[in-house]
Amino acid sequence: MECKHHPNRQADHLCTICGVPMCKNCSQVVTGDRDYCFHCAMFDSILTADNSGRDEGAEPAEQTLRENRKWSPFQYFSIVSSLLLLIMWIVVVFGGSTCERVP
Repeated sequence: MECKHHPNRQADHLCTICGVPMCKNCSQVVTGDRDYCFHCAMFDSILTADNSGRDEGAEPAEQTLRENRKWSPFQYFSIVSSLLLLIMWIVVVFGGSTCERVP
């Protein structure tokens, strides 16, 4: 059997995940005695790194960020200003005139 990436070399190993034949230079050993091709080794290391930092009882990051988020004074100012402008436009558009014309 030939190596997938080096056709002139003999394949000594098979990828544990996808079964690709590969030579000694292409073989990657990530965990234990398992041989991986480059792509499967990268995929396995990403999955391992992603799950290694998580605790079973830990809250998701989004929920923690929402709970710790506080409004800045600028955000309060923006909301109050927007509401006042909205009220002013409503009064201007729908308020009309209170003066009556005298003939």
